[in-house]
Amino acid sequence: MEQKDLIREAFDNPDGVPEANMDSVNEARAKVKELFTFDMNKYASKATETIDLETNTTMAGKTDVDKVLITGSGTSLVAKTSGLISVTYYKNAFKSWYSLGSTILHEYYHVADYASGFASGLYTSMYRKYGNTLKAAQNVGIKMETRAFNFIAGFGATWSNFNNYRNQYGY
Repeated sequence: MEQKDLIREAFDNPDGVPEANMDSVNEARAKVKELFTFDMNKYASKATETIDLETNTTMAGKTDVDKVLITGSGTSLVAKTSGLISVTYYKNAFKSWYSLGSTILHEYYHVADYASGFASGLYTSMYRKYGNTLKAAQNVGIKMETRAFNFIAGFGATWSNFNNYRNQYGY
């Protein structure tokens, strides 16, 4: 039995190409909003969104947080994210309505992870494990990407970035 793709079903013309503007982002978000988790809905207002059509990247989107504050050391170390959470949509997000909807779901999963404190807790545990900020940040990035890709895969999404990422990191 073939799995339904709930993201594709959210759009009248999922293969149509949206204009690369915030009106299209808002329209696509409204279509996939029912697929948001409780935390995604709760923390959606914490994000600011921009469109970057100039950066040459294979990514469709990116979510960043302003600051990671680290206090303490060793087993008492605590990391906390704070400041603005920014979502940037790149050219690849606008390849189709389906791609834009998938990107919004993926990036807002990250917004929820940052705003809920999940990312802070994960960074704290990775730093304690590795004792190295770069190694901790890399592992947090891998785990957060895997979680967000798995989230959209749960709706039947099978886009190539997910498969490439899964193959690269063995998830």
